[in-house]
Amino acid sequence: MKKVLFFVLALFLTTAVMAQSRVTGKVTSSEDGSPLPFVTVLIQGERGVGTNTDIDGNFVIERCPADAVLVLSYVGYTTMQVPVNGRNVVNITMTPDALALEEVMVVAYGTAKKGTYTGSAAVVRSEAIKDVPTMSFEKALSGKVAGMQITTTSGQAGSAPNVRVRE
Repeated sequence: MKKVLFFVLALFLTTAVMAQSRVTGKVTSSEDGSPLPFVTVLIQGERGVGTNTDIDGNFVIERCPADAVLVLSYVGYTTMQVPVNGRNVVNITMTPDALALEEVMVVAYGTAKKGTYTGSAAVVRSEAIKDVPTMSFEKALSGKVAGMQITTTSGQAGSAPNVRVRE
């Protein structure tokens, strides 16, 4: 009986020592303190273990080791590594990476940086088409960009239009 009791006690202590806890936190921007939604939060060294922040910048990771290191990444911000150090609440402030942001244009078969593109480019902002009284955004775009043709192949309601841009 003593051996069984000792075994159960040893098993309980081993489980308590190797316990993993629930880690919560909030990710904010260092510029204005606003929450950052959809930040990727991963546990370093654990393949595929992590989560994304919600719309308010909150995250929850279940079964996180006490000595884990959280790796946070977000477009336009520097990637951070934050040690948990046994804490249950880890609030993180991310700093923008201004050098990583560049204007990129989508061209016929790929992307190009704004400074290296030699063709003509056009921008249609939402303000230009938001008050146009049409049933679809394709018709609102018609005539806004030189060289763009929008046609419908069928007279059926809801059919997909063809959008062609002159090369």
